[in-house]
Parts: sequence; C-alpha cells; structure tokens
Amino acid sequence: MPQQEITSSHSLAGQIAVVTGAGRGIGRTIAQTLAAEGAHVAALARSKNELAETVALIQKSGGSSTMHAVDVTDEPSVRDVFAEIDRTHGGVDLLVNNAGASGPYGPFWENNFPEWTRAVNARTSANPESMPACS
Repeated sequence: MPQQEITSSHSLAGQIAVVTGAGRGIGRTIAQTLAAEGAHVAALARSKNELAETVALIQKSGGSSTMHAVDVTDEPSVRDVFAEIDRTHGGVDLLVNNAGASGPYGPFWENNFPEWTRAVNARTSANPESMPACS
C-alpha cells in the first residue's frame, strides 16, 4: 500500500488534545496527526523515554506537545495530570482514550492474576476514569 501524504488545514488550531497511550504505535500516530492539524497535544503514557520521543517528533514537525508520564490505572495520578493540563492550558477540548496493556498471554488459569487484572483494568476501567477529569 503506498504511503499517503497528510495535508493539513490546521482545523484544530487552538484546541487542547489529550492522547493516552501516546508513547508508541497508534497513540503516537494519533498524537502526531492531531498536532499536525494544529492542536496542542498533551501526550500521556507510562514510559518517559517513549513519550519524550513522541513529543520530539511532534515538535520537530512544528507541532506543540507536552509529555505527562502517568499510569492511567492510577486514578489519583490521572486526576493530577488533568488538573495540571487544566491549569496550564485552560482545559481539554479533545480526549483520545487509547491506552491499553498487552498480555498476559496463554490460558487464564496459567497467568499471573495481578498482571491479568492490571491489563484488563488498563483496557476497560482506566480509560473512562479520565473522562470526569476532563470536565
């Protein structure tokens, strides 16, 4: 499949976008695309190194982004990050709940239950927890 060039109308200029799971993969691509459209992107993920790379890529392309290392399953930490974004930027206009966790793999009865619970929580309950923090 040929690579398509993304053209921008900067339709999101002045908007504040929060992207969870922005450290790599789909989350990074979403963050880059929103920034290319003019939004300031608050990039959230657990890995500081991956976040730094995402923010650097956005800024190198002329976009605006800040990094916020946070585990989205830690509700008090998520609320603190959203409070910081609110203080700094005056609120959130767009929220992309992309965070998730991979694994554990294999039959349920052979897995580490706390690890399984963490992965399930990251996919299900963690992302909705960030929604009230946006209001």
